[in-house]
Amino acid sequence: MPVARSNESRSRDLRSQRWTLATTLSTLALILPQVQAVRAETRWAEPDRSMVELAQVSEISQTSQVAQTSQVAQTSQIAQIYGNAPAAYRQGVDLFSIGDYSGAADAFTRVLYFDPSDYEAYNYLGRSLYQQGEFGSAITAYRLALDIRPGYGDALNNLGVALRANGQLDAAIAAYEEAIATNPRLGTPHYNLAMLAESRDDVSEAKQYLRDAIAADRRFVPAYRRLGAIELADQNYREAANLLSTAIDLDSSADDAYGDLGLALVRLNRYDEAMPVLLQAIERTGDRRGDVHYAYGLALAATNDAESAILSYEQAIALDASDPTYFVAIGDAYRETGDAAAAQQAYGSALRLAESDPTIPVYDLARVYFSIGDFYADDGAIANAINAYQKAIDFAPNFPLGYVGMADMFVEMGEYRNANDYYTLAIELDPESPLIYTRLGLLLYAQGETELAMDAWRTAIELDPNYGEAYAHLGNALAGRPVRRR
Repeated sequence: MPVARSNESRSRDLRSQRWTLATTLSTLALILPQVQAVRAETRWAEPDRSMVELAQVSEISQTSQVAQTSQVAQTSQIAQIYGNAPAAYRQGVDLFSIGDYSGAADAFTRVLYFDPSDYEAYNYLGRSLYQQGEFGSAITAYRLALDIRPGYGDALNNLGVALRANGQLDAAIAAYEEAIATNPRLGTPHYNLAMLAESRDDVSEAKQYLRDAIAADRRFVPAYRRLGAIELADQNYREAANLLSTAIDLDSSADDAYGDLGLALVRLNRYDEAMPVLLQAIERTGDRRGDVHYAYGLALAATNDAESAILSYEQAIALDASDPTYFVAIGDAYRETGDAAAAQQAYGSALRLAESDPTIPVYDLARVYFSIGDFYADDGAIANAINAYQKAIDFAPNFPLGYVGMADMFVEMGEYRNANDYYTLAIELDPESPLIYTRLGLLLYAQGETELAMDAWRTAIELDPNYGEAYAHLGNALAGRPVRRR
C-alpha cells in the first residue's frame, strides 16, 4: 500500500527537480575542475569563507563526527568554487546590465544552487536565456519562478514576452492578462498588449492599452513615449506634445522623445519651444534620425531662415533619401530663396518617390502636389497650378491646403465666390492654420474689404507670431502699398 509522503519530503523533491532543470537550462558544468580554473579568477564571486566555519557539534558519536567532517570538506570545496548566493546574485545583475547574458545565466544558476526557492533568480535566469534566443528554456525558468510565487507579475509579463517570441501568441496574451489581473499597478503587460495590437494594425486598441498602462503606473515612461509617437502620426499634435513632454520629464534619457516632441511643437507653430528641444534631439539622435533634422529645418523656415533650413533638409536627405516630404520641404526653401530651378528639381524628386511607393500616406502625396501647385502659381501658370491642387484634394479630401491652393487660384481669376467657398472648407478642416487666414486676407483685400483683410492677417499672426507672409501683407496694407500673393 502506498505511503503518503510528508510535505517536507515533497518539498525536497521539488527543490531537486528545480535544480536539475536549472542546471540543464544554463548548461553549466558546476562540478568540473576546469570551470573553476577558468572562471574563478575572472567573473565568479569570491568564495564565502564563512561557509567553512561550521559550528562544531559536541557529544556526538565517532561515526557522526566522521560524516560531519566529510560534509564540511565538501561544503568548503563548493564554497571555493561557486561563491555564495548574495554575491552570485549581485554579479548576475551586474553582468545582465552590461549585456553579458551568458555570464548572467551562469551567475543566477549558481544562486539557485544555494537557494532553489529564489523566484527572482529564476526570473532573471529566464531573462538572461531569452536575451540569448533560448525562448523555450526561458519559458521553463519563468514557470519555475511562478511555481514558487504564483501571481509574480514580472515573471508573468516576461513569460508572455517569451511565449510570443516562441510563436505561442494565445498563451502570451493569457500570461499578460493574468499579470494584469494579479498586479493592477503593473504597466508593462498593458504595454505589451498594445504592441500586439499594433502588430495587427489595430491602432485604436493599441492606444487604449497604452492609456491603461499609464493609468496603472503613472511613471511608466515607455507608454507615454509610444502613445505620444502614435498621436503624432495621427496628427493629434497637442496630445502628442503633452505625452512626450511627460516622458522627458520622467526620464530625461528618453532620447527619441526629443525629436518627436520637437516635431509636434513645430506642427503646433510653437517654434520658440521647438528649437531648443530639436537641438537636443540632434545632439542625441541626429546621427540616425533624418526626421529630427527635417523638423529643425521646418522651424528655421518658419522663422524666415530659408538658407539654414536648406542645410538641415540636406542632412535629413543624407540620412534618408527615400522620404518625399524632405524633398518637398527643401523645394519650398529653395523657392523662398528664389532658386526656382533647384525647387523644381526637388519637387520632381519628391513626386517620383511618392508615386513609386504605394505605401506612402495619402496626406504626404497630397503635400507634394500642393507644393507643385504653389510652384506653378508663383510662375503664373494658373491652369497647371489648379491641376496640381485638384490632385492634392483627390488624393486626400481632408487635406486643407489643397482647398487653399484652389481658392488662391480663384482669387487670381477674380472668381471670389468660389474662392470664399474653398477658404471656408479649408478653415473647417484646420481652424488654427495661419496660412489659411493669410490667404483669406488676400481674398478680402481683392474685394476691397481692407479692414477685414487686415483682421485676417492679425489672426494669422496671433496663431503664429513668426508668420512672415502675414506680417508682409499687413505692413503693406497699413502703409498703403499694393498687396500681392508673393
